[in-house]
Amino acid sequence: MIKKTEAAAKQFTEQLVSRTQKAMELGAPGKRLLQQLERESGPSIMRGLIRRQRVSDTFSFLEKAGHLELSPEAMVTESAYGALFTDEEVNWCFEQLCDCGYFR
Repeated sequence: MIKKTEAAAKQFTEQLVSRTQKAMELGAPGKRLLQQLERESGPSIMRGLIRRQRVSDTFSFLEKAGHLELSPEAMVTESAYGALFTDEEVNWCFEQLCDCGYFR
């Protein structure tokens, strides 16, 4: 189980880098997140943001641009990464996305 979780965390981090780069191509701020990802795993970064009840740097931009699918918060709600986050963490991200009309 640990290897499976480690593999999922690595995949989450790689996907987060990719999505952040795509968001930056649209004009979103993402440099700080990419710098953090060089030092820390994606799940760890997201757990820290959620614990502080803060959305990612890219969230507001992506909401306005209509591309919340690129947000780290959307990734947290994906079933492929369910083992990486608690129900409370997933629910918090889900609420942020619902408040913006992402899940209709």
